[in-house]
Amino acid sequence: MAFKDYYALLGIPPGASHEAVRLAYRRLARQYHPDLNREAGAEERFKAINEAHDVLSDPAKRAAYDQMRQQVQARSDLGSASRRGFEDLLASFASLKDKALDPGWREMLRGFFTDAGLAGRGGRSGRGEDQHATLRLTLVDMARGAHRECTVRIEGRAEDGTPCPLEKRVKVRIPAGITPGKRIRLAGMGGEGEPAGDLFLTVELEPDPHFTLDGRNVILRLPLAPWEAALGATLRVPTPHGAVQLKVPAGSQSGRRLRLAGKGLPGQPAGDLLVELQIHVPPAHTPEARALYEDMAASLPFNPRAGME
Repeated sequence: MAFKDYYALLGIPPGASHEAVRLAYRRLARQYHPDLNREAGAEERFKAINEAHDVLSDPAKRAAYDQMRQQVQARSDLGSASRRGFEDLLASFASLKDKALDPGWREMLRGFFTDAGLAGRGGRSGRGEDQHATLRLTLVDMARGAHRECTVRIEGRAEDGTPCPLEKRVKVRIPAGITPGKRIRLAGMGGEGEPAGDLFLTVELEPDPHFTLDGRNVILRLPLAPWEAALGATLRVPTPHGAVQLKVPAGSQSGRRLRLAGKGLPGQPAGDLLVELQIHVPPAHTPEARALYEDMAASLPFNPRAGME
């Protein structure tokens, strides 16, 4: 994993003043605060911004970090730096003198390089990095809940440290009533470390040929024959929880919605199933069908545009 560039995280140059650090932190903290920003990854970005501010706002921590940063930049790649022992790196910071040997400073400097792999084999391993992926679910799985074993794509690193996509096989318990945009946390399934990081799966809705989602309400567009709408009918219709019988009132018009309470996504309160009626007209492809339409035109006193003149 790449060394954390705190200046880049805050969007400021390395020589920025203390006031510039403060202003950049305030602006980004408002932008990515979890209470204000619900986008995927905002919470992790907020934590990283706080970590960067904690170091760069403290003169002593910033001085130590700047020297560590120079050491990383002086090498052609992070891999060659990681092969050098952490104790050798500490000893190279002569300007820090006794502070670099103090246990508190040693742990702080070690923390800077935990993600970069520079802490050395004998040092304490840091917490693994949280990872993120997308989990596409059917509406039925969201409504009923399920246990699934699936493959997700995460952002990983090759042996030389370059970013590359990886596939990970995971087992997921899907809670009934989950909605798109929510996250499922798989503890310990993220990056390696002590402890391991977590894997966060952001839920997306798999397109469905019959259903669409509006909050916790599920919308079903139900095709009807003209005679079913005119005379009324009892029809078997699908819901996310299984098929049910639906009574269509006589004289129903296209666009009318019938509500089946509680047949949407579970929750507090539960969503409903909204059945939107759509009248489909049979084509007049044969002489017999055309004759039927001509007979209807002649015998039914019906003008759908009455009152428009």
